[in-house]
Amino acid sequence: MRPLGRGAGHERKYLNDALIYLQARRIGASLLTGNVGDFDFLNQLLLGVPIIPYRQA
Repeated sequence: MRPLGRGAGHERKYLNDALIYLQARRIGASLLTGNVGDFDFLNQLLLGVPIIPYRQA
């Protein structure tokens, strides 16, 4: 996750990413995402979710 100013509205974005990650972990699903940086950070904290990077051509 990138350091951003507090109160800039980014807390909700990180919370949403964490909830998506935890839900995928709970049901044993893989994550297909273009937001590789944030989800890679979460995957370093809590192992167990395969991250599939998606890049739009």
